[in-house]
Amino acid sequence: MEFGILVRAAEVEATERRSRGSDGRETNDSRECSTRAFDRSMRPSIVFFERRRCGGGVFAMNVIVVACAAFTFAARRVDANAFGTSFIRTDGRRFLVGDGDDDDARVVFRGFNAYGLTELASEMTTRRGSFGFDAANADGRAMASKAMRSARDAGMNVARTWAFSVHGDREDFTDEERERVMIGVDWIVAEAERLGVYVVLALSDYFHNDDKAACVVGMTNDSDDDSDDDSDDDATFFSREECRRVYKERVGKILTRKNAMKGGREYRDDGTIAAWNLINEPRCRGCGDALQRWIDEMAAFVKSIDPNHMLTIGEEGFYAADSPSENVDANPAAWAATTGQDFVRNHASPHIDYVTCHLWKDNWGVYAPSVAMNSERFTREWIRAHEQDAKLLLGKPLVVEEFGAAPGGARALTRAADNSGRRTVIARVATPRNERQVATYYRNVFSQVYRSAVDDRDGYIQGALFWVYWPEEMRPFVNAYDPYAVYPSDRAFAEASRFSESVARAIDGRSVAREPIQEYY
Repeated sequence: MEFGILVRAAEVEATERRSRGSDGRETNDSRECSTRAFDRSMRPSIVFFERRRCGGGVFAMNVIVVACAAFTFAARRVDANAFGTSFIRTDGRRFLVGDGDDDDARVVFRGFNAYGLTELASEMTTRRGSFGFDAANADGRAMASKAMRSARDAGMNVARTWAFSVHGDREDFTDEERERVMIGVDWIVAEAERLGVYVVLALSDYFHNDDKAACVVGMTNDSDDDSDDDSDDDATFFSREECRRVYKERVGKILTRKNAMKGGREYRDDGTIAAWNLINEPRCRGCGDALQRWIDEMAAFVKSIDPNHMLTIGEEGFYAADSPSENVDANPAAWAATTGQDFVRNHASPHIDYVTCHLWKDNWGVYAPSVAMNSERFTREWIRAHEQDAKLLLGKPLVVEEFGAAPGGARALTRAADNSGRRTVIARVATPRNERQVATYYRNVFSQVYRSAVDDRDGYIQGALFWVYWPEEMRPFVNAYDPYAVYPSDRAFAEASRFSESVARAIDGRSVAREPIQEYY
């Protein structure tokens, strides 16, 4: 049951009135699917954007319920000459939007991760929200909008977030609270369209903060499972038919969800969504084959429902010991080869459109204390190795989907058990000197991405998203547990803005940021 939907009043209502007659019924014009152009100087690296108002049941969803309660969602490909032109697609090494094949249609991902957007946008009123945000203040959406708007004003064009909650009490959510979370996702997608920012939505997650989740949010175990041991949970989730059914049912509902804040447009028909992640950072120690089969099956499943959007996995990009790549030594340490991932095999599915790697030189250093890691050399080699394999073995664009740096590096990460004695908290310990070091690290990563995306005519890196962005007002709350947080006043954010502006100028030949920014790449 949907409740408490807060529709963007002035703009949305005016748009709705323009598409309806005085009696409130749809006009003939509203049944035509129209394109609404935007000034490119106001929309980073986006040539145009479409709003669809289609009638006649063109986008009817077919849901077939069979005896075993499994759901089959009918796939539907939108007319490429109309709404399909708003979707981002791959073209060899590049991302393009619309039907063009030149730089005017090109999109390079330049943006941020913000896993808290969903929590903020849901404005949960029945319990205290995550990340120190008290929903009773009812300003979560204001904070989320401010974050997206400030990034957009700095030249960024992509926000990556979750299509689910990571609230600590989510297992106890009522149906109304779960729906409230999805209304929050509705709002994010609608607000992103208003601001001119693409959204990458992760459909599932393997980790929650530092805790390793046994399975993604929403998993259920069979009743005959009475073990509390988590060691077999990975193989259980990735191989058991019941778990796969639960994932498909939940994800199918997300893909076909009607966004009430966008005239009932289904997610799979919405060009504001740039791409889907199957699952954020999956792991399956000792069961890499099960993970591979799961990726292949779920990628095909998502594409059977939504062939319009790009799809990737959302993994770190570790190499297995028997990887077909020659870059196994690029792993941060020996443990990385045991995670069940293999960057090349995992991304080889024909249903995976582009590849990703995540980059955590501090976090991975903590987990490998016996390894002397030169973080600068490791970072350069990690990105280089994945671009080489994206180009030579996979032929797909690469996005550095997550990267960050803790002020003071790995040694500054402090851990303390919470009241449960099980979870760990990582606090942010920063000094001006450490902040400069973080900014320098950001600059080095962005420079390597820029050289591939812009300078190299055969470069396969097509974007970078830093971790993690928050509005300035949330600094006191977030600093208590997230050492990687970035705020608008930080030097690291200035580096992200310079990168975004430099890419936009190189591709579009014009500025996209609201304020003059020094270009130095």
